[in-house]
Amino acid sequence: MKVEFLFLILLSLSFQRKSNLLNQKIENIKECKELVYLPTEENVKIIGRYYQNNDETWIIQSGSALEFYITGISAEITLVGDSTIYSDITLRPRFAVYINDNLQIDSLMNDLETNIILFQTEKDTKNKIKVMLLSENKYGGIGIKKITVNTCTDSKIIEPTEKRDLSIEFVGDSITCAYGVEGKDEYEHFKTSTENFSKSYAYIAANILNLDYSVVSFSGYGVASGYSDGGKNADELVPLYYKKIGRHDNYPGEWNFNKYQNDIIFLMVGHNDYNYIMVDPDKRGEEFIQEYIKFLDLVKECNPNSLIICTIGNINKKNIYRLVEKAVERYGDERVVNFEVPDYERDKYGSDYHPSEASQEKIGKSVAENIKEIINKYFK
Repeated sequence: MKVEFLFLILLSLSFQRKSNLLNQKIENIKECKELVYLPTEENVKIIGRYYQNNDETWIIQSGSALEFYITGISAEITLVGDSTIYSDITLRPRFAVYINDNLQIDSLMNDLETNIILFQTEKDTKNKIKVMLLSENKYGGIGIKKITVNTCTDSKIIEPTEKRDLSIEFVGDSITCAYGVEGKDEYEHFKTSTENFSKSYAYIAANILNLDYSVVSFSGYGVASGYSDGGKNADELVPLYYKKIGRHDNYPGEWNFNKYQNDIIFLMVGHNDYNYIMVDPDKRGEEFIQEYIKFLDLVKECNPNSLIICTIGNINKKNIYRLVEKAVERYGDERVVNFEVPDYERDKYGSDYHPSEASQEKIGKSVAENIKEIINKYFK
């Protein structure tokens, strides 16, 4: 009888143990869930100028990006396109997706909506995600609609990446956009598939210096005149659009400078004024100086506490840099400075005689070196 009683006790304990294990498994299953997050500043770090439409965040300038950490067993992101998906295939927005700083996707935006799987793992892992616009604002942007994650953890699921100590805004033209940086030679014409901001001197310099960055940049745009055969192109001027979110009609409105201030504003504009100025260097050179000073006033108005750095890249450099130098001297503000990018041996050309990848890298390293000296002087 005692043996039978002991057997019943052991059997009961066995059933209880199996029941507990089953309940634990059920409980674990209940803990796993699918969550959907919106691309807001609470959840993601928004890099550069952007446009918000309802719950969608549109990255619309060269290098504009969303960056965040996400923890789960799988995650995907839903992207949306604008009217430029109906443009010629050579002029559609180009974007990249990075996972843990490694390039995973490099594509043109061809759809009104697309889902991209970010990762799939057997257990919860934390991954760093970045979605970046590689082409420039004139050719449209990319919208981020939502971020979906499957997770079994109770820890923080999504959070913005860290803010860096200092921030810089690059204001420029085709060189800053990295126009044609991946073009096969100088005879190949523009395509968004060869414009890659991740190979721009600006992106290179910002990463060397560990700076947050923003970009306002339009290929062909100038200060007194946009690119022309010598006549005045008064419609394609960087100062006309500096205060706006972007140039493209899909993204109207003015940028909120009260909310977003950069420590440094870096101006590399003036290359496209060259043909206009050279028709009458004395008269039009003076006009350029006056317009550059007006632009400095505008930048200063929008960024009253920022340090402004002025220079020129490697296209038509000497002639225009001397005018920039004179404009800065006349402006007479100790927080408006200039430096000259040194000459270097060019490593072939990208599209339409623009800097190649090797040349952009040389500019980026030189710019970083000069900015570092300025930072050490003004930001101790």
